[in-house]
Order: sequence, then structure tokens, then C-alpha cells
Amino acid sequence: MFEASNYQSRTEVLKLKRFLRYMALAAMTVSFTAQANAHGIWVGEQQSKLTIILGEGAANDAYSTQKVVSVEGFDPQMKPVKVQTRMAEDHVVITDTKDASLITVKFDHGYWAQSQDGKWHNEKRSQIKDPKGPGMRALKFTTMYLDPKFSPRQLPDMGLQLVPSVNPLNLKKGDHLTIQALLNGKPAKGITIYPDFIADMGQEIKADSQGQATVVVPSAGLNVIGCKVTIDNPSKGDPDAEKINYFATLTFNLQEEDH
Repeated sequence: MFEASNYQSRTEVLKLKRFLRYMALAAMTVSFTAQANAHGIWVGEQQSKLTIILGEGAANDAYSTQKVVSVEGFDPQMKPVKVQTRMAEDHVVITDTKDASLITVKFDHGYWAQSQDGKWHNEKRSQIKDPKGPGMRALKFTTMYLDPKFSPRQLPDMGLQLVPSVNPLNLKKGDHLTIQALLNGKPAKGITIYPDFIADMGQEIKADSQGQATVVVPSAGLNVIGCKVTIDNPSKGDPDAEKINYFATLTFNLQEEDH
């Protein structure tokens, strides 16, 4: 009787382990799909430190620090200033922005490909057995306003960016803000915009023919406005990236002490 009971307990434990393993794999599949298509980056505070965050809504994912291509700072005259960073195990911390009025981050989320079962993999299409659909490269960008005196403008070398009509740090919750999405320097006609990327991912609007849209400032604290678009790769030299997925955010914190 004792042995049978032990056998039954071991069987139940094994079943539970298999179930948990299955659920973990399922969660990874959902995460991969989301990361390939809808994840953005922004700069927010974690443990009182400015941190480059990869996520969607409430999600905050670990990532390889090598995916952070650049972190740049600019003064009010658009002159480059030094921004210091620290590489943690699975994220990047921005440790010094004292001279920066605005910072930008470029993030290469790498190659993505889909297998026949519908799962997305952070790999090249050529590495997937019997791939489904075209391969994709995911590139992400963010712009964070730190100084209310900085005059909004188009920024250099940003594949996709959101340019506000006024410095958003001079606004308050509930104010209207007109933004323009620029894809490789040109208006991104009809692009999808998320007025409140971290709190209400279900809310989407479409930009007009000039890539413009008007949103309501959603928060009295951290605001992250996002936009995304997937296009055919203009460069035909990379068979693993027939598509380029761009995601950009505009970030500003109305609770900053200096504001």
C-alpha cells in the first residue's frame, strides 16, 4: 500500500512537471509572437535608475545587452553630449544624463522567422526547418525628452521616430498633443499609433497621409506613445529579412523633479 501510494505521488509529480513545462513553452510562444510584432522599447525608472525597457504594456522582458546599438544624448542646440550606461546581466541602465536634454536609443531585436506550427523564433529564416512566410528583422527606437526647453525636431539616423509638435514636458495630463511619425525621414502614412503604450495597448489610431495624429496625454507621470509598421526590406541583399518591422516610442515623464 505504501509503495503504491509513493508510485501514485511520483506519477502526479511527473504529470505536474510535464504540465508546467508545457505551460512554460506556451508562454514562450506567446512571448515570441508578441516580441516579433508588438514589443517596443522605452526608458523608464527601475529601482530609481533610468533603464532601457523592452516590453509591451505591463510586460518587461529580459534581453541581451548587445541588442542595444546606441544610447545618445543631445543638448538644446542638438550637440551630442555624453550619456553613461551600465550593462547589467539582462538589461541596460542609463547612469548619467545630467548634460542631456534629450536621449535616443537604437535597439536591434534581430532576425525573426516563423515555423510551420505558427511559432516565432528569434533566428534567421535560413536556420528554421521548413519556415513559414518571409523572414523579418525587428528594429526598435525610442526618444526621451528630459528638458522642457528642448525644441522638437527630426532627429538623425532614426529609422522610425515620433516627433511631437511641442515639447511634451510643457503639457499636462489631458492635453492634446499632435505628433508626426517619420519612417526613414519621410511621413509614415497611415501608421498604427498607440497613444498609451504601457497602460492601454488596446487603444489604436491611424495616422493621416502625413503621418500625423493627435493624442491625449494619458498620464500625469510616465508617458509612452508608440507606433509600429512592417515594410518590405528596401535592401534585397538579405534573404533572411524580406520584411523590416519598425517600432518607435516617444517617452516623457511629467513627474520629473526638474519639471
